[in-house]
Amino acid sequence: MSDIKKWKTPAASNVGSGFTPPDGFPEGMLRSDLNNSMREVQASMRRLWDTPDWKDPVDGFDVVQGSDDTKVAIKDTDATGYFLANPKVRVRTPDVNDYGYAFVASVAMAGSDTEVTLEDFDTTGTPTPSTSVPASCNGIDIYFLGGGDVNNHGIGRSAFSSGQSVGFEIPASDDAAGINAAIVAASSNGKTVLLPNTVVTLDASLVITSSTDNVRIVGMGGGAVKSQLQMGSGLNLPVFDIGDGSSRITLENFYINGDCTNQTTGGDGIRFGDNVQNVRIRDLWIVNCWGNGISFSGTDTGGGEHYAYIWIESTDIHRCGNTGIYITDPNGTNDRIFISDVAISQFGDTGDAATSGAQACGIDLAGRAQIEGVVVWPTTLSPHASFAGAAIRLHESGGSGSPPGGRQCQVSNFRIAGNMVGVTGLHLRGADCQVSNGLIDLSG
Repeated sequence: MSDIKKWKTPAASNVGSGFTPPDGFPEGMLRSDLNNSMREVQASMRRLWDTPDWKDPVDGFDVVQGSDDTKVAIKDTDATGYFLANPKVRVRTPDVNDYGYAFVASVAMAGSDTEVTLEDFDTTGTPTPSTSVPASCNGIDIYFLGGGDVNNHGIGRSAFSSGQSVGFEIPASDDAAGINAAIVAASSNGKTVLLPNTVVTLDASLVITSSTDNVRIVGMGGGAVKSQLQMGSGLNLPVFDIGDGSSRITLENFYINGDCTNQTTGGDGIRFGDNVQNVRIRDLWIVNCWGNGISFSGTDTGGGEHYAYIWIESTDIHRCGNTGIYITDPNGTNDRIFISDVAISQFGDTGDAATSGAQACGIDLAGRAQIEGVVVWPTTLSPHASFAGAAIRLHESGGSGSPPGGRQCQVSNFRIAGNMVGVTGLHLRGADCQVSNGLIDLSG
């Protein structure tokens, strides 16, 4: 019988290479050969399932029952590197009828011994397996399907365990320290930070610097029971603090809550420093920020610093004390900014009229930009007494205003509707802008 683990290629070009079915399925093979080959394929797959490979990574060491009947102890050696969380293992005894089959829950050193804690023992089979670690345990094997890596890491239940996943960096703890450590690791190893499916109350900002950029951070959706990052009370900090010179950053599919009513002096949803480029923000929910929802607020006027290649899309920004999306341009050099399919509501509202932004806007930016498909609702519960902001403002650059910061912008397919006292619908202060296919209704 052919061994499925040794098959080499299904390519049509294997004709004449010495393969025989089912090691290869050459084009033009007879129907009878195809039928016979498929029967052999099915038999090989069944045999692979029924008789998997078991490898003993601690051959030659004494293996006994651990401190209780959920644990296996490997005596006088550090074998923790072989037993990651989740791989399936077989617990051996002198009598094959007493073997147990389970999954690794955790591994740790107990004195000079390695102790592997097991869970989810198999309860059915022929013969009926042991549902705990037998007192006569004398070996432990790792489950493979014809492979595994050089470190004998076996096949597991899940790819999403802390420190084990191939494509994701999983925070070791659901807090700012755990997520920040995952950001640093992912920046160096090319993985994606996967945020937990829970509400994480932060005691510090999540930080990306120019030395920890080139990173993608992804959540499991927005809402109270999904990936939600909430700033702790009274900290007056941004949820994300992205430093000067950072680049190649993607933030995607999670919920940011700035907890504005419990802040007193500051706190953006996402704050960027000077000269940040190649940013993608998509599928975010950003709510309750004391300052700006998304803030590119650099002040460096050295001449070369600018924001470029910025994409903000499919994002909902609701209630911020100042502006929904703010992009300043101290050098008049911003370029290639794209904002699309974004909804912004209740800007200029910290919860306290005295601290709500008097010049707050839904979108306030300078530089070449394309704004398309946005909806802005100018409404607020506690506006500043002298409010004079705008739903969308394209403003001039800093300093003397030359070159014009909002130059050559395109605004299309937009809707502005609300009844906020003092608000301007569309405020153009830059040169050579194009506006098309928009609705502005401030009658309420």
